[in-house]
Amino acid sequence: MESAPEAFKPRTFGQIIGDSFNVYGSGFVSYIGIAAVVILPLALCSGALWALGDFARMAADGWSNPGRDLVALLTFSVGTLLLSMLAYPLMYGALIHATEQKRLEQSISIREAYLTALRNRGRLIGTWLAVSLLIFLMMASLFCLFFALLEGFGWLYILTAVLAIGLPFALYFTIKWLFVLQTVMLEGGRLTQSLRRSSELVAGNWWRAFGIWALFTTATAIAGFAFRTLLIPLEQ
Repeated sequence: MESAPEAFKPRTFGQIIGDSFNVYGSGFVSYIGIAAVVILPLALCSGALWALGDFARMAADGWSNPGRDLVALLTFSVGTLLLSMLAYPLMYGALIHATEQKRLEQSISIREAYLTALRNRGRLIGTWLAVSLLIFLMMASLFCLFFALLEGFGWLYILTAVLAIGLPFALYFTIKWLFVLQTVMLEGGRLTQSLRRSSELVAGNWWRAFGIWALFTTATAIAGFAFRTLLIPLEQ
């Protein structure tokens, strides 16, 4: 039997990271453009929501200070969350399409990437919302712990201890469902099909997928922190 083509041979962890940097590096401008289409308008909308919440807080003269602050916080956080849940799946869909074009050695078109994502918008957004909700429910104890520490509620400590069993499941399924959007974009799968297909892809490689996910998550967080740090002098 002939050996597998080089492009389809199993990669080591280091080769996967190297290949990823090669792909994103060679199409850096296009990937930045695809991300900017969503991130920049979302940042402007978040700023507008913050200003709106602050205006509402100042206008609510008859309210207590905690109540007015809560209005401002909810206007910003809930509004930004809703916009993100609608916009980010489309951005990731466009990035997935661009990466597939790159793999096929074809040019990347930002317009075509988003048109392809928009054609799959229902499945992309629905799958993203469903997976996010499931992971959120598994991580419910973290939110209970936050309010318990903030307000000193003893019964919340007990509830947190009971719900803490969900945290390992949240991490486990976060990795198992890493490729749900890829299956939506590349295979046209619906929610249950995408969940099952992603689990099949991760089967036997959970720790490997976790390592790659942890590395890229950390790198993204550091890059985001560095970017915000550079913006601080401009805001003053």
